[in-house]
Amino acid sequence: MIRTGSFGFACLLLAGCAAAGTGEKTRPSLPATGVTAVVREGDDGSYRAGAPLRFADHGDGTVTDPNTGLTWIGSGRGDIDTVPPTPFREEGGWRKYNWTEAINYCERLEFAGHGDWRLPNCKELVSILDLGKTDPAIDAACFPATRSDFYWTSTPFTYNTAHAWYVYFNLGYVNHASMDHELFVRPVRGPERD
Repeated sequence: MIRTGSFGFACLLLAGCAAAGTGEKTRPSLPATGVTAVVREGDDGSYRAGAPLRFADHGDGTVTDPNTGLTWIGSGRGDIDTVPPTPFREEGGWRKYNWTEAINYCERLEFAGHGDWRLPNCKELVSILDLGKTDPAIDAACFPATRSDFYWTSTPFTYNTAHAWYVYFNLGYVNHASMDHELFVRPVRGPERD
């Protein structure tokens, strides 16, 4: 059973990245949380710090986050019974995977002309959360049909290596679970590296 009472939200921290062609370090754009309501003066809603949550829709079932340079598959659906496996289908059922299957599914995926998909790490998957929303805690226009459920990350839990981190898209938090659990996947690719 996955524990939902334990709250283990991880903050997204990005290292500096080199400006294209210059070799100079540029300051990364940390995504905003999406929270705009002010509960108490001085809280996140007061400052609304971070780059706006926005995504470029490519019209092929993928979206790119300009803050991180990551390209995501917009739909959360997955079907491994097709060759190649297709994650973006209007028909068919939802698929869940144990952790090893999730990694294998993403790595063998061919979609939108790309074959370099992978399971995102914990910080990457947290970067698309919109904490100003719930059920699901994501921009539903850019990520249609996202289940308000648990999604695997590629990040193992260091304290217990039979567990890995997941993101819960109903309320927008992270926790860990046994790698034997079957959860959803959100494939990612990039960012482009030199």
